[in-house]
Amino acid sequence: MKKFLSVLGVLFLGSLILASCSYATAYKGSKIYKTDVTKVMEDGLHNWILVGKTDAPDGSKIIVTPADTNNSEYGAMESESESGGSWAVVKKGTFAASVAPATTSTSQKQGVKTKVLVFAISNYDKKWNFYQLPKRMLKKVNRTLEAETLTITKSQERFYNSLDDDE
Repeated sequence: MKKFLSVLGVLFLGSLILASCSYATAYKGSKIYKTDVTKVMEDGLHNWILVGKTDAPDGSKIIVTPADTNNSEYGAMESESESGGSWAVVKKGTFAASVAPATTSTSQKQGVKTKVLVFAISNYDKKWNFYQLPKRMLKKVNRTLEAETLTITKSQERFYNSLDDDE
């Protein structure tokens, strides 16, 4: 019985060590890390600013893409730094990424919810302005990570409706 309990203890400790691995999956020499979005804000351009934490190393890139495979933007890289025009990156375990609702949601009406995949990736050499994420990467991410839900605000709805006023 003692031998059984010690084997069981070793297995339990081993599973704890494996569970504490900081990355979720790997893709072609890159490691994909889970993120924890702790705050969602809206900036002056009516984009969402996702703020969060991750175990990814400094400099890892933050990627946001629609989680719904039926969304026409599924697999498109939809995030950028808060200042725009470059990757949002991890610094000291934290990140902030800007995401435009028009690229992730099929409707810009208040209360409409959209699910996005938010993850960090290390050793990823693509330029920020690339568009489509590789399908194999998306399959791995979809299998291992949970989607984050974002909700259209009243001011985002007003902003997108005002764009039609020029027509």
